[in-house]
Amino acid sequence: MKIGRPSTLRRWASRLGDAGGVAAEFALLMPVFLSIIYGIVEFSQYGFTQMTLADAARSGARHASTHGSASPSPATSASVTTIVKNSATGLNPALITVTPTFVPNNAPGSVAQVVVTYPFIPLISGVIPALTITVRSYMVIVY
Repeated sequence: MKIGRPSTLRRWASRLGDAGGVAAEFALLMPVFLSIIYGIVEFSQYGFTQMTLADAARSGARHASTHGSASPSPATSASVTTIVKNSATGLNPALITVTPTFVPNNAPGSVAQVVVTYPFIPLISGVIPALTITVRSYMVIVY
C-alpha cells in the first residue's frame, strides 16, 4: 500500500463538507418561512384595517350622539361621514363608505348608527381573496 497525496477528487470533497446538504435544507425550508412571514404581514394588515375602521365608526357615532337635534350644530350625514373619514388614518378615504342613520330621528333618546365598509386588498392578489370589511357602531343621542 502506497501512502501519498490524496487524489484531487478527495481533496475537493473534503473541502466541500456539508455545504451541499445545507443548501438543500435551505431550499426546502425557505418557502415555509416566507409563507409564515407573509401570513403574519397579511393578518397584521387586516387587523390594523379592522381596528382603524372600528375606531373611526366609533368616532362618527360619538359625534352623532353628542350633536343631536337639540344641539346648536346638529349632526348630519355629511358631518358624520367627514368625521369618520378623517379618523381613519392610514386608510384611503376615497375607498371608505359611510352610512350614518338615526333611528327614528336625531332627537335625544334616539339611536345613532354608523356603518363603515372598506375593501381589504391583500399585498399579493390571488393568494388571499379581496374582502370587504364592515363595522358598525351604535350610540344613544344624548344632546
